Amino acid sequence: MLQQPAMELRQVMRQSVTTVDVHAPLSWAAREMRLHGVGVLPVRKWGHVVGVLTEHDVVAHGLAGADASDTSVGQVMSTSLAWCADDAPLWEAARAMSHSGAKQLLVVDLAGAPVGVLTADDLARLPPDELRPPLDADQLDTLDTGELPSTD
Repeated sequence: MLQQPAMELRQVMRQSVTTVDVHAPLSWAAREMRLHGVGVLPVRKWGHVVGVLTEHDVVAHGLAGADASDTSVGQVMSTSLAWCADDAPLWEAARAMSHSGAKQLLVVDLAGAPVGVLTADDLARLPPDELRPPLDADQLDTLDTGELPSTD
């Protein structure tokens, strides 16, 4: 029984990444989100990603009654980043999202530059088997014989 190679993250992620500078006005970033139809913007400072701005951040700021034109992206962004390498299998990305509690995952290349974004909605459209780690050869042998895999 041969197992199909796992799909890679780059096959599913949204490949167009719009970034925003940490000093940009929040109102401008919100317009960029709407214009590009995205719910997350990687935030950069001096060319490096230092956080993310999500729709939730923008809405929460607005509900607090603050003026988005007087607020910089850096004042409301999240500095806790959930990320994964673009050549990672989907199950690793799903695990990273699950462990971080993030709804969006920043996808980076070998140099650490953002190359895509994966969302929980993207994962929800996939067959469940793509989100499970692959079985090793011993586990496949026991499945063929009808025995349960060992948890040792």
